[in-house]
Amino acid sequence: MPKVSVILPVYQADAYLGRTLRSLFSQTLDDIEYIIVDDASTDRSMEIVDAILSQYPGRESQVKIIKHPHNTGVGTARHDGLMQATGEFVIHCDADDWLEPEAYELMYEMAVDNDADIVVCDFVMEHDNRSSLSRHNTENRRSDTQQLLDDILVRRAHAAVWNKMIRRSFILHHHIDFTKGLRVCEDLMFCLHALICNPGISYLQRPLYHYDRNINPNPLSHKKKTYDSSQIRLWLDALDRLPCSRTGSLYINELTHIAYWTFRHKTLTRTEYRTLFRPHLTKFLRSNQPSYIRYSTALGAVGLLPAHLFA
Repeated sequence: MPKVSVILPVYQADAYLGRTLRSLFSQTLDDIEYIIVDDASTDRSMEIVDAILSQYPGRESQVKIIKHPHNTGVGTARHDGLMQATGEFVIHCDADDWLEPEAYELMYEMAVDNDADIVVCDFVMEHDNRSSLSRHNTENRRSDTQQLLDDILVRRAHAAVWNKMIRRSFILHHHIDFTKGLRVCEDLMFCLHALICNPGISYLQRPLYHYDRNINPNPLSHKKKTYDSSQIRLWLDALDRLPCSRTGSLYINELTHIAYWTFRHKTLTRTEYRTLFRPHLTKFLRSNQPSYIRYSTALGAVGLLPAHLFA
């Protein structure tokens, strides 16, 4: 069994993929399984994979390539990669980013030393002409699960899967997965599900991942976030499948967040907006009536509070 499986979704990434692959194949950890998911790229991305891999002959036997016949989006790409992973731990990398050479070795060693289910590292946000450090707000090497969950919910922490190394047996035991077809916030739903299951978390206070904001959003999303009705429906269905999703602020926080971004981007008509969101809201509030007043302000602000709900 490999120590770590790295899942790399690729779509139309030939302009920057070489940098990413070199940082992956140059990792100081030897025992790595690389799973490259070609999401039907029509550019030179896979030619670049072959060319770069030929420069690292010791890595060739460690690489699996999954080819999609048509573009399916980042949620499906991550799901398919996860289904093929055999490593003790799993982590993801985006095709436009890069890592420090010792990233996976340090994260794996911390996971083993602390018997952690998840190891989280700091990362660097790369802008046009500057870099900024993104550090998880904790002073402890042993991170508090509830703190990280709360920080993600209020967007103080990033819900990315590329700076979180997760024990694969933990993922399998709790049936944690990506929503196929989802191109928006697929990593958020995955991380929320993992954190709800109360993992042991260790925090590595080292910026090991470089997140390229110049190219963001992820190329698998075609450089543009999509908030059409089909994506919103998938997002809401993924939220409903979270364990304990109907037991309080987590559910209503994310429902409001989804509603806000849909409302802001104005991709739905008023009728579509209400048709998509009100059934989820109504079911939640009818089963949690004491929460009605507490959440009414936030929900009313995004046009989701039906006046006749408890009539």
